[in-house]
Amino acid sequence: MHIKMCNRSVQMPQPSSKHLLDPAVVNLALAGWPEEILYNPFDIVVKFRTSARALPVDSSESAAWHCLADVFYYQLSVLDPRRPFSPMMVMTNGTSATPETLSSQCLDWLEELLPSVDRLFARARIGDVLWYRKRHYVGARIATEAYLDAGVPLLSGQKWFVGIKYVTRGCQLAAFIGELDQKIEARVLGAADEMLRSNKPGIALDLVVALKPAKTVDKTRCLSLLKGIRQTIASTGGIGWRNQHEKAADIAEHLKDPDLASSFRTHLAKGLEIEAENDEHRGDYLRASFIWQSCLEASRKAQAPQSEIDRIQRRLIEANLKQRPLLERFSVEFDLKPLADEACSKIRGKSTEAGIMILAHFLPLPDFERERHDAIQELEDHPIQQLVTTMPVDRYGRAQAPAPSYFSPDKDEREAAIRRKVIERRQMYRWGPQAVGAIRPALRILIEEHSDLQEALVALVASAPFVPGDRQELFAAGLLAGVQGDFAVAVSLLIPQVENAIRSVLEQNGVTVTRLTNDGSQEDRSIGALLQEPILKSLLSAELVDELDAVLDDRHGPRFRHMLAHGRLSAGALGGPLAIYSWWLALHLVATSITRQRNA
Repeated sequence: MHIKMCNRSVQMPQPSSKHLLDPAVVNLALAGWPEEILYNPFDIVVKFRTSARALPVDSSESAAWHCLADVFYYQLSVLDPRRPFSPMMVMTNGTSATPETLSSQCLDWLEELLPSVDRLFARARIGDVLWYRKRHYVGARIATEAYLDAGVPLLSGQKWFVGIKYVTRGCQLAAFIGELDQKIEARVLGAADEMLRSNKPGIALDLVVALKPAKTVDKTRCLSLLKGIRQTIASTGGIGWRNQHEKAADIAEHLKDPDLASSFRTHLAKGLEIEAENDEHRGDYLRASFIWQSCLEASRKAQAPQSEIDRIQRRLIEANLKQRPLLERFSVEFDLKPLADEACSKIRGKSTEAGIMILAHFLPLPDFERERHDAIQELEDHPIQQLVTTMPVDRYGRAQAPAPSYFSPDKDEREAAIRRKVIERRQMYRWGPQAVGAIRPALRILIEEHSDLQEALVALVASAPFVPGDRQELFAAGLLAGVQGDFAVAVSLLIPQVENAIRSVLEQNGVTVTRLTNDGSQEDRSIGALLQEPILKSLLSAELVDELDAVLDDRHGPRFRHMLAHGRLSAGALGGPLAIYSWWLALHLVATSITRQRNA
């Protein structure tokens, strides 16, 4: 794999298209791993990396093990059928692999290896990657069968959610190659029947949804399953109850049964009304306000009579009036001592370079799929932030864009509401606590134990592929200012330089970083546009790019870059938690580029 950043590049040996590793050796390495390993593949990737490092660095066998490690270290997502893989970043070795980085030699070897692979999860992953990169028909067929064979048995156990993902991806691949036929449909619907009989309506529903890409389905059987699911979820409730009703209504509409879709939404509205009244009875008007809002949206979707909608809206207003005094007392407390103790213990006694690198890798980047799940759950079950206010204002009293509603019928607005909640949660639970609880205490240890921090930072920046050669002095000055506690100077230097470095990395990798204006002149593209470039996720990691966007540019976030550039930050803000965390992000970018280079 050839990764180019700025003016430096790292060349990794590539396997030839012959069997560099005996298939028996590969199968032995795959033996013993659970079929759900693709959900959390870290251990198997470490095994492959270890095998690679036991061989000569420039050997083709070593490159083949690295190739296998890369193939298994992608995150599987079924949200976008055409982009099923996203990279994961391992802080200890800087790996950030994507299918796009696999060479043609590696793909040829995988193509030859695939028919000899025994394990289902491995056949699914290799075949899927070959389809994604080469539109390999046989690979897609093998992957489809393997995903289904591995996924269906998982549905009955604790890893049912992995089974759902496997079955869904198998159906997506089958649809791509025109083989989502009656045989696969019968198998998936049979599994759905079994889940429904086992009182697992949510899993049964997800299996019906998995067949949505099919051109034709057994409509009668699918609708019969949905009716059974409606009766079961009506009595079970629990976490995801509301989401199940909405999902079932959507699939009923897809199957051209508006009456069934309306019945799901009507039942949802009635259940929500009971839930809101119970909350009011307990005096929990914060949650009741949220539930009444959900009830109102469900009633509108169900096309309830206007008189019914007006009645629910009055109940919502009443709950809002009663919950306002409670908001004034709302606060969140954090115990930061364990985090501070851990950060200090890992850095204390280490060399200057090691201490800086430990701090740069200490904070894990957010898992955005898990955060999305948590945000949806909070939006559905914890109503603290879902209030009636529809036109927020900033700290200067200027009107902002209306807050998006998770309960809007518009899917884009729902996604915006989820993104907004994700960033709100990061501001509350991540950026501030980690800046105060980990970064500041760790810096104090570095200053107490080392007098050569300036020299170490200069050397660090000089060896970082991420930093353009003519900007090393500015990066070093900004990082040193943060170490010394002057974060106002640190972020004023570093944020513009981080933007320039990202621009340089993209330009070196063939991305156009300017645009033509209407008058024919050329100007730089915005940082927001640059962060959306797909190749940047493979160069840095999807998680890091997402975090940079959330902090610096996302319209639902603090827009730290914009506020800094336009002088909208006070002295307190420039020395506050978000400035400290932004400084750490710059350090992390520098350090991880070195780690990737060392371990490539």
